[in-house]
Amino acid sequence: MQKPYSSFFRVASPTEWSRIYEGDSLAFKIELRHTTDPKAISAWLRIGELQAERIKLADFDKKKLTDALPAIQDVALRHPTNWLNLLQSICSSFGVALVYSPCLSKAPIYGAARWTKNKTLPLIQLTDRNKDYNSFWFSFYHELGHIRYHNKSDIFIDGLAEISPDKEKEKEADDFASRMLISDAV
Repeated sequence: MQKPYSSFFRVASPTEWSRIYEGDSLAFKIELRHTTDPKAISAWLRIGELQAERIKLADFDKKKLTDALPAIQDVALRHPTNWLNLLQSICSSFGVALVYSPCLSKAPIYGAARWTKNKTLPLIQLTDRNKDYNSFWFSFYHELGHIRYHNKSDIFIDGLAEISPDKEKEKEADDFASRMLISDAV
């Protein structure tokens, strides 16, 4: 009989989970061992990966991402009733999986951006933390900035002070989000 952690995390044992998520594994370059609850955070991240597997995506295309920015801004400004589905559809058209994972109590995260499936699938994962429309959009654009500008090997999680981020890349993502929210310039 397969253990629950085996099928969920796709690991053979709790020891393997610790090696990947808490150790110095190159497969997971954030240091969850320095967080308050690495198990909750890794569970939240894994939930996003499982959600992303169900989305049909085009191949990633950075030019199409850039070309789609006005359509994304339109969704944010008009706020139609199906805005989240529209946003997910636009993102999938340029090859980015956008998932919405409810916040877990011991994983105080706003969002995350990373490349999964051997760095072939860009994934933006957002939560309902603070349950605020404006926070959602800033987080979305921030994570999209990471996908647009930064390395496939980088993993960005917003909301965890224990993980020391690359300040320059975080500023670049913040600046991108600010530009997208306060101007028509892309």
